[in-house]
Amino acid sequence: VHEVKNATQEKVIRTDRAIEDPHKVISDLYDLNYVSGVIANILNETGVRISESYELIQNHQEYIRNGKIIGLIGKGNHIYIPKSISSELIHKISLVEKLPSQDTFRKHLKQITDGKHKAHDFRFTFANRLFHQKLAEGIEYHQALKEVSSELNHSRAEMTNYYLSRA
Repeated sequence: VHEVKNATQEKVIRTDRAIEDPHKVISDLYDLNYVSGVIANILNETGVRISESYELIQNHQEYIRNGKIIGLIGKGNHIYIPKSISSELIHKISLVEKLPSQDTFRKHLKQITDGKHKAHDFRFTFANRLFHQKLAEGIEYHQALKEVSSELNHSRAEMTNYYLSRA
C-alpha cells in the first residue's frame, strides 16, 4: 500500500496515482531531457515498470520485433504477453545512446510534476486508461479486469484492482 503521512503524521493512502495529462508530462520531459522523455513514453504506452523500460531500451533489438515487444521479463521472472509498440516510439528508442540513472529520471519527473508523481504512476495511468477503454468497447467488467491484469503482467486480479482503486 502506497502511504504518505499527513501533517498530523497519520498514514493516508494516496488515491490520485494516475497522471491527469501524461502526454503533457512526457512532452515536458522531452524538452528537459530527450531520454527521460523516451522512458516516460515507454512507461505510458506499455505499462511496464521503470526497470523493465531500461531493459527494453538497452536491449531493444532483442525485444522489439514486428511492432511488438516480445519476451520482456517482468517482476517475478514472469514474461509479458507480446505488447504492441508504436513505430514512432521504436524509432525514438533506437536513438537513445546513453541512459541516465533511474534516480536521474525520477529527479526529472519530480521536477516536471512539482513532486506530485513518481515513475510508477505511469502504470496506474496505463491500467486506468486501458480498463476504461475496454469497458467502453463493451467488454464485461471481469473480462476487462482479466485483460488489464495480463497486460500489467499481474498474476492476481486483486493487484490490478489495487491499481484501479488508486488511479
